[in-house]
Amino acid sequence: MKWIRWDLKWLDSTIRDQLTTPERATFHDFVCLAGKDDNNLGSFKISSWEALVRKLNTPLDVILSTRDKCLGDRLSFSENGTGEIIVSILNWPQYQSTYK
Repeated sequence: MKWIRWDLKWLDSTIRDQLTTPERATFHDFVCLAGKDDNNLGSFKISSWEALVRKLNTPLDVILSTRDKCLGDRLSFSENGTGEIIVSILNWPQYQSTYK
């Protein structure tokens, strides 16, 4: 079983003021998806935004607003040569479990 660490500092963080409740939930889902990936680099790949909509059962506008608000300080996005979108969690080590 894989784990991510969700620090209680989250409750006092600026992200709670910057994101709506659905956007905070979407960011949390992004962190969970990155935690599931076997490369342990804090990233995950998606084939399209629509595929992510289906996977998270979240409206596209919420996913895109989360992306836009978190871009640069919490998330980065790039495309690989096959057209997949790579979502990377910045400061990934803070989400690493202390459990082995």
